[in-house]
Amino acid sequence: MSLPANWVRYTTEDGKEYFHNQETNVTQWERPAWPQSQAPAGLSADGETSDVFQYKPTTSDLELHERQSDKSGNMVEMMSQSTEDTMGKSSGHSLTMTENETVSLHDAPGGRIQTGENSGMSSASGGGSNNRTAISGVITADSADSSDSGMPGFAGSMLTYAQHFFDVNTDDVVRRLKLALLPYPPQPSSVREELRARPDFYGPFWVATTAVLFLAATGNFARVIEAGDHKDFKPDYGLVNIAAAMVYGCLLAVPLIVRASLYFSGDDSDSIDIKQMICVYGYSLAPTIPASILCLVPLNQIRWMFCLAGLVVSLMFMHANFWVDVSVKAAWLKWIVVIMPGATLATTFLVYKIHFFSYHA
Repeated sequence: MSLPANWVRYTTEDGKEYFHNQETNVTQWERPAWPQSQAPAGLSADGETSDVFQYKPTTSDLELHERQSDKSGNMVEMMSQSTEDTMGKSSGHSLTMTENETVSLHDAPGGRIQTGENSGMSSASGGGSNNRTAISGVITADSADSSDSGMPGFAGSMLTYAQHFFDVNTDDVVRRLKLALLPYPPQPSSVREELRARPDFYGPFWVATTAVLFLAATGNFARVIEAGDHKDFKPDYGLVNIAAAMVYGCLLAVPLIVRASLYFSGDDSDSIDIKQMICVYGYSLAPTIPASILCLVPLNQIRWMFCLAGLVVSLMFMHANFWVDVSVKAAWLKWIVVIMPGATLATTFLVYKIHFFSYHA
């Protein structure tokens, strides 16, 4: 059917049609209506033909279609073309679809969505600049970028695999932080089961980054307090490097060492979930953040108490959410799985207490 000016017809994969206005950048399911004053002869305002035509082929037409079908097997196509020609002649104008009125799905438009009472489209808002619209299971973007990562092959597969570990929301991260920071009262068992079934890397990354900043900052703040004369005090930016080396180094070294030990032991690779270990170890660093704030109290005994308390909370979280799930045959491998995370956590807290709070005028 003929469309009003600036409107283009598109089709989804299942053949359902929708329409896009190139001037107003509006996309909608409903066929656009012609202005009453501009509707072509033989068409109503909604774009439908005002008359009903019945095609009655002549004998010559039937013979022509039969001969053509015997030669090329395209009888249906010829009959359809003849029907369109006859309808066009009867109505006084052509009803054939021009090339620019039907466009491939791969070039589907973006733009604003014309929402209506019966509209099947919905606008998905979230990031603001990269809003996407779902049209019968086909995703189109407001920008020229497509929903695909655009990186075929190994890189695209790795990106798709990594996205799974960052698919968490704020509520998920908050529940897991409570699980790591508050051993009492016990959190619901559903939170622990969710952590086992769906480990993430988003929370551990930001916990580790925040821990680096807090360890370095509180170490310098404590030195300011102990220095007395603030005018002569110079911050030690090397504390940032030490904190980053401890936190990020252990976060990477622990799973690598455990994975290598598992490989050389010949044990089943499924006996230890490395992804779960990374997730749990990352969240186990969360107690370092409140402990570092409490260590600003200028009393050595209080600082030792807070550091040891933070270490105990971290180890309890590791035990409840990872160590109890370890099932390996080799006894030495199980000791490595238990000792490595515990030793690195203890090293982090002890180095923080001994080195970050030692000030020499």
